[in-house]
Amino acid sequence: MARNPDLAKIWADARVFLSDAPTRPALPTDIATDVDDAIWPEAGILDGDDGFSEDRSSDEAKHYGWGIGLIKIGAKNFELSRKFSPLEDNPTVRGLVWPGSTETKLVMPKPVYRWIGFETTSDFGDKERLWSTQRARIWVPANNRNESDITKWEVQCGLFANGAGELFDRQASTSPVTKTVALGGSPTGGTFTLTVDGQTTAGIAYDATAAAVKTAVGALSTVGASNVTVTGSAGGPYTVTLANGGTLTGSGASLTPSGTVTVS
Repeated sequence: MARNPDLAKIWADARVFLSDAPTRPALPTDIATDVDDAIWPEAGILDGDDGFSEDRSSDEAKHYGWGIGLIKIGAKNFELSRKFSPLEDNPTVRGLVWPGSTETKLVMPKPVYRWIGFETTSDFGDKERLWSTQRARIWVPANNRNESDITKWEVQCGLFANGAGELFDRQASTSPVTKTVALGGSPTGGTFTLTVDGQTTAGIAYDATAAAVKTAVGALSTVGASNVTVTGSAGGPYTVTLANGGTLTGSGASLTPSGTVTVS
């Protein structure tokens, strides 16, 4: 696939949700559905520079052949952990920093276990949520109060896989992509094709209506009939919008007497 700057993401916003319920609370139906903060309390404002740092580790064993050198590397005991830094002193965060304490009595802090969800939103509006499949082990090793900085806590999250090796359930969206498809060379017959993320349509007539183009693109497994709109006159140019994003290209190799397809 060609290089695509639209796939380089800056994460403009983020949220963390936590629950101490004995079983995982119901998840939002999909990424477009808001999180119910009555069952998934939010950690509040986060430190964007710290972000969601992620550490991956395993134990490796190197194996060498006699007179050859390294021939295999074995690995086991895989681990994944995340960190985030909340800036608010709210009940959700206080339950991590001072678990078991009250308004008037602070007890020795210990790690706690919470269901956790991480949400990030990109500069293009793409959103992703990761929901832990098991309760995470949450530990806050230190915090600091001083004259000039906002108090923040480094929250360490030890993540555990379920019996299938799954760490998260993922919900995600992508920004719509709108492109103009134009036929060049004044073809009088033949067909052209459109390709979305590696899947190519059947031949589309040179003078196809917008509805026919929509049907062809919507039949692709990488798109779906409900995730594409096409407008324009018969023969184009066409305005094609892919609701879930994607890379759109075209080919006019079968147009007659000759022709081209430009996607811009």
